[in-house]
Amino acid sequence: MKRMGLIGILFALVFIGCSDDTPNEQEVKDEYAAWKYVNAFAHGAMSKYYLWKDEIAKDLDAWDWEWSEPKAKVLKIRYKENGKDVDRWTRLFDNYSEETANIVTTYGFEYALYQAGSSKQLMFVTTLVYPGSPAANAGLKRGNLIVGLNNEPITIDNYQQLSTLSSVELVVQTQSSQKVVKMQAVSMYEDPVVLDSIYRWENKKVGYLFYSKFNVLSCEKLISVCKRFKNEGVSELILDLRYNSGGNSKVHQLLASMLAPEENVARNDVYLQRVHNKDYEEELRQKGEPLEQLLQSQLEWTIDGKKYDYDVSDANIGIIKLYALVSGKTASASEAILIGLRPYLDIEIIGETTRGKYCGGYNLLAADWYQSLVDTYREEGRDFYAEHPDLADWKTYVADWGMYVINDYFTDKTGIRPDLSQGLSPDFKIVDAPFETYPLGDEREVLLHAALTRAGKTDLSSRGEESRSTNERYKLIEYPTIQGTSDGNFIATH
Repeated sequence: MKRMGLIGILFALVFIGCSDDTPNEQEVKDEYAAWKYVNAFAHGAMSKYYLWKDEIAKDLDAWDWEWSEPKAKVLKIRYKENGKDVDRWTRLFDNYSEETANIVTTYGFEYALYQAGSSKQLMFVTTLVYPGSPAANAGLKRGNLIVGLNNEPITIDNYQQLSTLSSVELVVQTQSSQKVVKMQAVSMYEDPVVLDSIYRWENKKVGYLFYSKFNVLSCEKLISVCKRFKNEGVSELILDLRYNSGGNSKVHQLLASMLAPEENVARNDVYLQRVHNKDYEEELRQKGEPLEQLLQSQLEWTIDGKKYDYDVSDANIGIIKLYALVSGKTASASEAILIGLRPYLDIEIIGETTRGKYCGGYNLLAADWYQSLVDTYREEGRDFYAEHPDLADWKTYVADWGMYVINDYFTDKTGIRPDLSQGLSPDFKIVDAPFETYPLGDEREVLLHAALTRAGKTDLSSRGEESRSTNERYKLIEYPTIQGTSDGNFIATH
């Protein structure tokens, strides 16, 4: 294919169109110049860490740093079978600090996106509202139907505004009327330990933990909850992961070590095995790095230069059965904990088939990657800038670029590899019903009701009639929602 020269590219990008948003010539030059540095970073990261490095070796060799648009290039070459993405997660992004932040700019609620009957109009259904958030302060609750966005009906053309704008005006449909809700996004920590409670009947105590993300900042609270469950004599646990799409690999190891039988934790039995590309795996072996995660009561790790040290020896609950509530949004670290605990615990999966992301990845910052190269060259008595003058200006161009790159897949202690094309199938299939008005933790809520029934609770409150009309106007058909870095990511430390 004939390549367009830089002048031609600039002409095309700068002079086609005349809106106020058209970039100026210098902005176009800077963006184009950044391609080389970002491509070099992405190429280097995938050449070292990428799980399917060998399978895409020809594409790596043919990577043109000068002329490839970086984001599109990564999406094009990530591993496929029969033209279909096997790797649906590796990607580049130019807002690393935002993508990886524990404190996020948010309205503080999660939602599902549905189509209203046979029309083209869409609607949001509120699934989870975080306490203290703008959404909570505005009165939003689980099950609210949102039918308008910024004075317009919700359609395929505008629904993403809810994730991109710093303020919104929503129209919430009630049974008999509509109300307008205005919200301003704020920076806040969305505590993933959303709800914990204990259900008691006869001589039985069953714990309930709703957990929305395997976040490092939640470890102390997880330990506290598990200690309470232990002290209260909880013998079975309902772990609600229906909206948990992943998180840090160390955090699910910590939680697993509080759920597994105490004798297995005391022996440091294998929790998960981690498999990498052969070159990187050999490098890890040479360095003495573990290729397994263990059940253990003492856990230490370092993330972004900060050390974490936890003792969970007095937080092992001692449960004999685990009920996992899942959905199609349940992924990655949430699937890992169920796979890793299956050899040790009686687990019943209730809900819908999970997503099927049995692999982990690294979040990498381009600036850190370049600096590590400079440091490595210096340690070897070499000069990175002298050997790579074409990359000498990396500090000018990589800015906040980063990458999530799949680096391993996980198995349970037996080493059986899960099928990436299939999620975990439920033992009892029940569809989540966020459009009902029962709050999370209410024993009438459909998934919790099923779990408590399976646990033997016979005096459950009646679920009664559906709280909202299911006529043709409100027949809900699930529609794909926006996916980001946190969606389905299993973050490993390195």
